[in-house]
Amino acid sequence: MNHYVRMHSFINDDVFVAQAHREPSAKLSGRTIGTVFVRHILECMVAAGAPREDVLRAANLSIEELANDEGRVAAEVDLCMWNAAIAATGDENLGLRCATVSSAFDDVLILYIMRTSETLGGAIDRAIRYQRLNQDVASSTLAIRGSIARFSHSGREAVPPIPGPAIELGFGALLRFIREVVGQDFVPLSVALEHSAPKDLSLHHTIFGRNVVFNAPENSIEFESRWLEAPLKTTDSPLRRILERYADEVLGPSALEPSIVRMLRPALERMLRNGDVSLSSAAKAVALSSRSLQRKLRDADTTFVGVLDDVRKQLLQAYISDVTLSLAQIAYLLGFSNQSGFHRAFIRWFGVTPGRWRAQQSKLGSRSGFRGN
Repeated sequence: MNHYVRMHSFINDDVFVAQAHREPSAKLSGRTIGTVFVRHILECMVAAGAPREDVLRAANLSIEELANDEGRVAAEVDLCMWNAAIAATGDENLGLRCATVSSAFDDVLILYIMRTSETLGGAIDRAIRYQRLNQDVASSTLAIRGSIARFSHSGREAVPPIPGPAIELGFGALLRFIREVVGQDFVPLSVALEHSAPKDLSLHHTIFGRNVVFNAPENSIEFESRWLEAPLKTTDSPLRRILERYADEVLGPSALEPSIVRMLRPALERMLRNGDVSLSSAAKAVALSSRSLQRKLRDADTTFVGVLDDVRKQLLQAYISDVTLSLAQIAYLLGFSNQSGFHRAFIRWFGVTPGRWRAQQSKLGSRSGFRGN
């Protein structure tokens, strides 16, 4: 039996997705990475010694697909690319090495926006705000407690999980950027990584410092919060306004959401998958007290229940079209304690019961995804 297939599909009828080699029973997560970002990751790998054609072949990608600057590819190709690159080079530190041997990310839009910021804190805030330009798989947060700032990036809890080498490339590139714009004396207090330690830690100590922790509960970089006020040598307010206006247009209305809502959404998605959704657990996920989270949401003219409702509605549009999921399973995945609550929410959102919607789609033979009333 041929266990590997090449599959292509469309998301929202217009975003082309190339799925990498996968088991037939596996399903795409629906998450995507921008082709520009994939192209830059590939160039990093090649600069570090990985053969271009081997990496492309493993991910079922072509140069032509990556040439489309406005395209998106299935997030699953990222893991295929890293597996192929590491297998070809035999370098378990390939991700971190990519951050040192290549400047391939220097012309990424997010980096341009970060460079034009007035302070390091502003640059990191913009990196978080515009990260969906590169990918919509993982989320980042910046929490400040007294004299300590903590930058975190989801990894294994993301869907699909983010490979360890990709996290190391991202952290290495971020530290490289920080040292370029505020000074080479920047040293993090600690770096935590979810994956296991490699045999050779010399490169990690060179880039991250001596305090590197592996098998950590989350990927994070801790540093003195005073650095957030450090002025950038490359600040350019007029150019920043132009770049941000363009980035906001690319991302659409969601780019204008208050930062607390953008932080809360991915946390709620993770909690729904784990079956634990509460105000207290959500507040903990975004490094706030329950009272502070409620206050910030009130200032943003929304509520915890309102954001949760919107997240459920978005996830539903992916689940309801999957005929292998029963309505009871969908209700569970969305965190409803019973099907009646799920049915009421579905009718409120779309004006029709989930059972009737599925019956209509079955009669139409539709495969084009969700169509609300």
